[in-house]
Amino acid sequence: MVKPEVYLAAGIQPRPLESDEAVRRVAIETVLDDVISTMGRTDPQERDGVLADLMGAAGRYGADDGYKIAKSLDTNYGWDCDIELVEIFDHIPGYTRDAARAAVADWVKNFQVSPCLPIGEEVTYHGNDGIILNDGSGKYDSPGCYVVRVPSKGHIEHMGYVVAWEEIDGRVNAKGPLPATIEGPLFG
Repeated sequence: MVKPEVYLAAGIQPRPLESDEAVRRVAIETVLDDVISTMGRTDPQERDGVLADLMGAAGRYGADDGYKIAKSLDTNYGWDCDIELVEIFDHIPGYTRDAARAAVADWVKNFQVSPCLPIGEEVTYHGNDGIILNDGSGKYDSPGCYVVRVPSKGHIEHMGYVVAWEEIDGRVNAKGPLPATIEGPLFG
């Protein structure tokens, strides 16, 4: 985990994470209409309450398991979830990853963040020697990340860990300072 001071020194806000409320909200809003329809709710006024309950339940478990979300809704919010709702909730982790990836892409663009190290650089990642294979672009589709091959972990050819740029050397290369307006769904 990168310390907040790293971002402040670069004059930018921290990298968006899957655990951020705004990221989770985007993911949950993706399934919200299906949840409301499955529940047979028709009153538009109930939408905000359903969203708040889902945010609370998914936040409690990091939105990683549909059954756990349903169980939390049953126990803590008085819901009566069935298997159809659990199946909908099972999609939340994928939508959360997608929302985080999009938020990081917006963060990279808006703050003009770029990697500090070149491809091919030898680095140490969690105490293991590795080499930077990629800056997260192309087939890896991991904005703001390196792909680091660590041979001692069995990585061959184009295999590697996807690692945030700033996790390798504790630096952020950004044009900063904060722009007056920020584009993207999480920065509105």
